[in-house]
Amino acid sequence: MTWRATQELILVVSGVPSAQQYLHLDCEDRRPSAVADVQAWAASADDTSNEEACTTGVAAVETNPSTTIATAAVGPAQSDPTAMVVSSGTGVVVGRQYLITEDNTGANEFFEVVSVNGTTIKAKHPLKNDYSVGSTVQTTRWSIAVDTTWIADVSNLSPTFSPNPTYRLRWSATVNGNSTVYQTGFDVVRYPVNHGVTGLHVEAAHRGWLDRLPPDHQIDQGRALIEAAYQSVKFELYGDGKADQAVRNPELLARLVVMRCPLEALYDNLNRGANVTAAVDVAEKRWRQIYDQTFRAPIAAIDETGGGGASTNEPLPLWVRL
Repeated sequence: MTWRATQELILVVSGVPSAQQYLHLDCEDRRPSAVADVQAWAASADDTSNEEACTTGVAAVETNPSTTIATAAVGPAQSDPTAMVVSSGTGVVVGRQYLITEDNTGANEFFEVVSVNGTTIKAKHPLKNDYSVGSTVQTTRWSIAVDTTWIADVSNLSPTFSPNPTYRLRWSATVNGNSTVYQTGFDVVRYPVNHGVTGLHVEAAHRGWLDRLPPDHQIDQGRALIEAAYQSVKFELYGDGKADQAVRNPELLARLVVMRCPLEALYDNLNRGANVTAAVDVAEKRWRQIYDQTFRAPIAAIDETGGGGASTNEPLPLWVRL
């Protein structure tokens, strides 16, 4: 997704991970024509404070994809308004969102890639505007490399007791001919959040869930609904003052996501006008019971310091050998 979720950088321990890490922003306006600067501070520090030396080099807009519509127009006037053939498929990634722009009229929209085969791209949803041959298809992501010394310093770890990002970034660029500023946040963690849930996991817990999915969700086995379920779990944790990256019981986190998926599907049907209010009420009560029993009760293991270990504050049994 292109919304500005808090990015997680992984603390480098003994050279692991070894791959270069990047901070990035997906610009929701247009592709930046020029990138001026990226500045970083601790979230609690104001703009006049010393900046964090967490980046290296200069920020740049991704080179690819930056291509054009080739051979035939695309859009609602075509037999398949989700299909397009581009001049080059280099850099196109399934699941990413890109911007298509009709240069003659200025019409534009973001689309999510559901498949790519050479230069043939399929969008998850039908395009709403018509685009002629030569219209641009571009990424709007710009990135900057993370300093390898800074990311290996354990003192830069984010405390996991807070759901708020530890660091904030100020991105400055020229977009649509205007000087524009954007803000994102990031954390440094030992363990990234990974709920590990697939459509088959949800199907195992809720028989027939895959078959009941709307057609546009069946093609990826409900991956978007699973992600929506995880986002709901994450913000529920935020509301209780807990960070999702602090959870040290992946089984519980996955179970919450699995139990949330039918509710997200029902919400989807409700938005389409289906009469599923009673089913929503049942699913919400079931979900709430499981959440309260695990994360509002002292059961789930939570890392409260960022050091990696966790505690549950579980009460001692009535009889215990000390």
